Amino acid sequence: RRVELLTISDSSGMSSEREAPIPGLFPDAKPDSRPFVFAEKKVYYLSARVHPGESPAQWMWEGFVDFLVNRDDPRAKALRKLFVFKIVPIINPDGVARGHYRADTMGLNLNRSYDNPDPKLHPTIFAVKESIKALSSTGRLKYFVDLHAHATKRGCFCYANALPTYQEQVENMLYPRLISINNPHFDFGGCVFSEKAMESKDKNGQSKEGCSRVGIYRATNLIHSITVECNYNGGRVVGPKAPAATTDGRCSPGENWRGAPPKFTDVILKQVGKDLLVAALDMEDANPWSRLPNCNQKSLDEIREWLQSRLISTEPYRA
Repeated sequence: RRVELLTISDSSGMSSEREAPIPGLFPDAKPDSRPFVFAEKKVYYLSARVHPGESPAQWMWEGFVDFLVNRDDPRAKALRKLFVFKIVPIINPDGVARGHYRADTMGLNLNRSYDNPDPKLHPTIFAVKESIKALSSTGRLKYFVDLHAHATKRGCFCYANALPTYQEQVENMLYPRLISINNPHFDFGGCVFSEKAMESKDKNGQSKEGCSRVGIYRATNLIHSITVECNYNGGRVVGPKAPAATTDGRCSPGENWRGAPPKFTDVILKQVGKDLLVAALDMEDANPWSRLPNCNQKSLDEIREWLQSRLISTEPYRA
């Protein structure tokens, strides 16, 4: 089964030049069918369903794409103007079609092969990694986000990497923090940024050095290389959502949830996918309906200072 790679942006900044062919990929593509080059736009790469049974990932994916192609929302318009989005809907389509839980048709967990994918044994992972490396070589790749579901750990959260410098780690943590500001179900306190989580072995003895976020980071040195996870059932907390700094009545109001956390529905999961995008817009300080001015930390610099205060007492960044 085919693995699709979608390209979404607006036409601003589009050149007449086409993206260069990538050896071994897109065997049926003609040279004039490659996407146009946007030399000044940053690239956001999204993938989902390397584990076929993780259907919450597809709901997040759907919320992400539905919002991105919205014709009327000024945030969606700003995103398409600022970024080129490269999107893989399903990395493991054979496993999905056969109803597998974590494996492909050869019984392999493909999310342990990103360190050294074999084009014959792991063709989809090889293709994803090669396409990301090609984008990284342009200097425009800013995000790689891989969508998953989690069976045991509650909530929505991310696994990210432990980066070598203090400054890089602050930037690494900034994006998940902004997701949590925009989405009350995304639990920043549940996010993992440890070196141990980059190298530990799973219950089958396979190293997580072969998972997507680690393999892509080590191939590209990309700061924002993360896995976003949502539990199948629900969360452990619901955070506050500040009102947006706008008088536009189309913007959703602030929220202060009372009571036990709700069960996750398709609506909640799609909202998480949408807010991955809203947070990316906040990262550019380009969100016309930003909630930051009404939060405890009212700017990107204040959030950075807050993150620095958390890092200063943790290894290996201890002052």
